[in-house]
Order: sequence, then structure tokens, then C-alpha cells
Amino acid sequence: MSEPLVETRRSVLTSDAPLTWYPARLETPEDEMEVHLGMEFGIVLEGELLRTLKGSKRLCRAGDTWFINAYELHGWKTTDRLPVRLLSVIFLPWAIGGSVFPGRINLHQLFLVEPGKRPACHEEAIRKDLLLQAEEMFRIPYNKDIFVQEALLLRLKLILLSILGGRDLPDKLASPSETMDRFVPHIKAILSDPSPRRGQAEVARMCHMSVSSFRNKFRTFMGTTYTEYQTRHRLSLVCGDLLLGKKIENIARDHGFTDSAHLNKTFRKHFGVSPGMYRKTGRLFN
Repeated sequence: MSEPLVETRRSVLTSDAPLTWYPARLETPEDEMEVHLGMEFGIVLEGELLRTLKGSKRLCRAGDTWFINAYELHGWKTTDRLPVRLLSVIFLPWAIGGSVFPGRINLHQLFLVEPGKRPACHEEAIRKDLLLQAEEMFRIPYNKDIFVQEALLLRLKLILLSILGGRDLPDKLASPSETMDRFVPHIKAILSDPSPRRGQAEVARMCHMSVSSFRNKFRTFMGTTYTEYQTRHRLSLVCGDLLLGKKIENIARDHGFTDSAHLNKTFRKHFGVSPGMYRKTGRLFN
């Protein structure tokens, strides 16, 4: 039985169940920020939603999509057009790391390019097709069964391919996908460890790679450096401990920070709010 890696909204992502999806119907005003391990693809089915990512805001209406990288702070806010229906699919980064068409399109890279370069769909025919596919997923209840997970991953890949259809692809998307198999097991181990402290040199040795090769490949596949990824993961665990009421000094020690001041500085840098304020309000700020 696989160990839970992270809890995302209402379900737990594991190596055996790397994908979760949730159909949402928002009937009251909402204004939220969040960060999570899984990459996220979403689409508005009805109404409109104001999406926030890296300080920029974008109004999304029916047929509009978004791509969120792992641990990328993002948010949403409803407008006066309620209700809003949307579909959000969240999955572990390596779930679509290898395309169903090896050597042709690396779908994983869609979530790693700069936000302004992530694809948007404007063709009416494709938008209608996307909405039909998303509506089908909207009606499927969450299930950890491996066959349901695989079927949903295929549906997700088909949706992503529909969005890409007929477009000029960035070089990273059009280039052959390199295998992630050599270091993914070690990344899973890090994410399963409540206090991950393995250094980059150690993990590179475990993967039988030089430090420079590991550094470059990790950034290619994960969209950030190993050190930054590990820091974001530790901060996600810190968020959970803060809401459980643990002392900040103990949280800092448990997750590899020098002291509470070090944790406070790092937390503010990433989330724009102090650990104490997050504990009090449960809210992150961009």
C-alpha cells in the first residue's frame, strides 16, 4: 500500500493514485489563495472566475483554461456572476511526464513555461469540444481505482492535446521527452519523508548522475531547482502543522529550518504572510 504524499483539497494523492479531480459549483462569493504539490489543469464550465497567478489576474469565462505548476501559489475570486461551475484536475508532476507520444510532444512542459506563454484556446470549435470533454469528467465521481485513474489520465492528455492542436509549439514542447525514471523514485521518497533534508549532491549520487546533470534534468522536468522544490515542499508541510496548532519553534526544528526566525523569513518570502498570521486566518497572499 502506497503512503500518502500530500492531501489536495478533498482527496489524497499517492504514487498509486496520482490524480484527483473535482467538479465544483460555487454559489457564494469566494476569494482564496492556495499552493499544493500537484500540477493543476482547470476549466470554467459556466459563469466566470478571476484567477490570480504570480501577481497577474485573468478573468476566465466558460471554455477558458488554466495551467498551474507544482507549488505555484495561485488563487481565484468569484465575481457577481454566480453560480460558477468549474472542473479542476490535480496530479503528481510525473503522472504525465512522459507523453503518450514519446519523442513528439512533452505535455509535462505545458505547466513549466512562464505563465504568459501557457496555451489558451480561442477557436470556438475547440472550446466547444473542450467543454464537452470537461462536462464528461465533471460527472465522474472521484475514485482511486487504478483503471479509473488511468482512464482519467488519458482523458486529461486528450484535452491537453486538443488545446495544442494546430499551434506552433515552444521548443521544449516539440523536443523529445527524456525519461524521468532515474530520479522520480527518489523524489517520491523525499515527498514521503516528513522532514526531507537530503542534499542535492546526495540525491544526484543516488540517481547515478553528476550534480550538474541532475541539476539540469531536474529543472527541465520540474520547472524549478531541486533546492527550491524541496523548500516549497517543506513549507507545505509547515502549513499543515500550523493549522494543527503546533508551536512555531518545534515546526521550524521538525522541518529543517535553523530557527523560528529562519522559518518566518522563508514563509513570508514565499507566501507574503507570517506563519502566525497564516495560523490565525488560514489564508495565503500572493
